[in-house]
Amino acid sequence: MYFAGPNYLDFRDLYVTCLQLATTVGVAISVVISVDRLVHVLKYFQIKISSRIRGSSPAEKFRFKSLPEPVNFSHMYPRVAVQLPMFNERYVCQDIINAACSLSWPRNRLMVQVLDDSTDKETRQLVDEKVMEWRDRGVNCVCIRRTNRQGYKAGALREGFELLISYEYIAIFDADFKPKSDFLHRTIPYLQCNDELGYVQTRWEFENPDESYLTKAQEMSLNFHMKCEQFVHSTYGSFFNFNGTAGVWRRSCIESAGGWNGRTTVEDMDLSLRAYLGGWRALFLDDTTCMNQLPSSFSAYRKQQHRWTCGPIQLWSRASAAIWASKISLLSKVELNIMYFFMRKSVMHFASFGFFCFLVPLSVFTPEVSIPMWALVQLPVTVTLTTALFTPNGWAYAIPYVLFENAMGIVRVTAAVTGIFDLGRAHEWIVTQKAGRKEHCRPCARTWIRLYVAETLMSIFMLACASHAAFAIHRWMFSVFIFLQGITFLAFGVNAVDCGGLLGRRVYSVERALRGIENVIATPRALRQSKAPDTHEQWTPLISKRCNSLSTTCKRIPCITISA
Repeated sequence: MYFAGPNYLDFRDLYVTCLQLATTVGVAISVVISVDRLVHVLKYFQIKISSRIRGSSPAEKFRFKSLPEPVNFSHMYPRVAVQLPMFNERYVCQDIINAACSLSWPRNRLMVQVLDDSTDKETRQLVDEKVMEWRDRGVNCVCIRRTNRQGYKAGALREGFELLISYEYIAIFDADFKPKSDFLHRTIPYLQCNDELGYVQTRWEFENPDESYLTKAQEMSLNFHMKCEQFVHSTYGSFFNFNGTAGVWRRSCIESAGGWNGRTTVEDMDLSLRAYLGGWRALFLDDTTCMNQLPSSFSAYRKQQHRWTCGPIQLWSRASAAIWASKISLLSKVELNIMYFFMRKSVMHFASFGFFCFLVPLSVFTPEVSIPMWALVQLPVTVTLTTALFTPNGWAYAIPYVLFENAMGIVRVTAAVTGIFDLGRAHEWIVTQKAGRKEHCRPCARTWIRLYVAETLMSIFMLACASHAAFAIHRWMFSVFIFLQGITFLAFGVNAVDCGGLLGRRVYSVERALRGIENVIATPRALRQSKAPDTHEQWTPLISKRCNSLSTTCKRIPCITISA
């Protein structure tokens, strides 16, 4: 029975008023976020055009003097330590030790410090074997293990730092990174020639962006962060944080800033901020890159995003007073507190998720609430296309990108609330597991369905709203967007976005797999044209090899399984 008494009408009026107010605030914040992104992009092109006219890169405002060949001038090389923090990184631990020990630098001026907090026996054994191998080859490579993980990565770096008394510069790499051999030659001279520089950060590149739509969305987001945000902030002299890896610190800068601190889960941003407030400058090298892996598992990506969202809010709550009390300019204080931490690191998560995933769907039940079409179309298009500019063919993934980013809103909002109220999970530091080399894993193996309740409930809510918009009030534009977003939430809810999931099979297409089968089937033809093996012993390995090839190929086809 429909009841429309005075109390109901009063409640509905209040509800509509609150919903309209929240929508207006959401639109306003979305405008600020879009303008902020657009300003970053305009600054980027202004820098690039100015550099083209001058014929020099922004980094050239800093002095750079190449080091001589080390054969006769090794004494001119500064002492450099390379720290490799890791925890149960079984599949990548040996790769990063190899890369660090292969850096082009005089061996009597280089030390590789493996900070292994692993609890897995096999990982420890792999690390020990590789450390001993390089020590036998004359590299000063040591492994340091702690009895507890106090402070997590920050604690490991701090304890390792205390042992590096005679080293001037410290390079840091996470276990899944692969620096090129000339990495130190491209970074250390900037620190040597510019005493005001506290650290140098290089740009990340990714070796697995095409594994799935999930990794492609990550690549687009991180490319914008690296190629645009970090580059622009560095060029304009604004604060930009050390990204935790693929960079080099000046030892005296770390000491003067108070050293590594485990008070938050973003120890890299914490130290960077204290160094910035202390008057140190930093340099982002856009033309020097370091390869690494993106998490292809949705579970690992959730944990990473929780830490990356919660940590800055934790830091802001602890450092806000220090920012206002520092000697930097008033404009820099406002930019740091209001734009950097308040808008980009906290409010943005609530606004994007709340507006597009709650207010827009709810508005289909309240025609009185007015949402301008430009807020539903132009704003997301602006944010998405400015992000896609920095990824080759990024425009082709614009729709999946914005849908995936909205679907991650649950994780980020939860993390933001955890950071604001400093709840129990705020201090969790879970390592983002990476798969390592391709031979360590099956790229598109099937993943078990794992139900994420919050995302699944959001999908039900949004699909219900989409149905109402389409069939009850015939608002087709709203219904299409809400329906697509609901389907995306459902994919996240049932874990269908991993590399092996429904939306994850991109690298090994059916077409490529069929080409592999064609090659296997063509084998008898090739054998007929050549001399066939004479004995059973000669036939056996050939047949085994072809069967393994066929099995591997068919495992990459979603609908084919091979059983013994």
